[in-house]
Amino acid sequence: MKEVRHYVEALQVGFEEVRKNGSILLKTLLDVQTRIEPKKAGLRKLPGTVLKNPASGRIVYEPPQSAAEVESLMNNLIDFLHAEDDLNPILRMAIAHHQFESIHPFYDGNGRTGRILNLLILQKESLLDLPVLYLSRYITTTKGEYYRLLQETHAKGLWKDWCLYMIRGVSMTARSEIMLVKSLRALMQGSAQQSLPPSLHEDRVRGEGARHIARHRFEISGAVGRRGNPPQGKEGENQLLHQ
Repeated sequence: MKEVRHYVEALQVGFEEVRKNGSILLKTLLDVQTRIEPKKAGLRKLPGTVLKNPASGRIVYEPPQSAAEVESLMNNLIDFLHAEDDLNPILRMAIAHHQFESIHPFYDGNGRTGRILNLLILQKESLLDLPVLYLSRYITTTKGEYYRLLQETHAKGLWKDWCLYMIRGVSMTARSEIMLVKSLRALMQGSAQQSLPPSLHEDRVRGEGARHIARHRFEISGAVGRRGNPPQGKEGENQLLHQ
């Protein structure tokens, strides 16, 4: 439960900083990671960090080692997040997430910070007003594919496969969250009908209840994508890759 509480606090801190500044700073990511791992906060300063296969113990990746290189790469990543170009924001999120995990800037909490970074990028790009797009579930339920594509992109430069994986995650998660909101809306309408006297059902549901539901519907529909609906299937994913 403590880990969940720290994650929620970190997400709230990140969203508030991006809302206030309109940008993602290195300080933003440091503040997020500090909430996630308060006892292991800050950029790596000492060499020796490697990523191992948990089953075999074999080293599968060695991130940058020197403190100066880690800080320099993180500053380059921040510049990339704010580049003034025509790159699709979901592709920017996919590339930035891979680069962040490749830098592996912290002693601990890199995965959770990287997943929050995804949401902060979508927020910065005006694709997300509320932290309702729970990409963490998609990544954790496809963990084998996630780590395989991370490694293959390192080794073989398979950026298309990696980007398609992330686009698919945004698409699937957005559709899932929309279905959840619709279910909650139906539940709210049903509860309103059951709790009011028959003579008040119609007026109240059309009045305050309807306004309440409409407000939440507006918030969620804005949150999941002002620039259009989520990409549908492989055709939609490929359209994003070619924008």
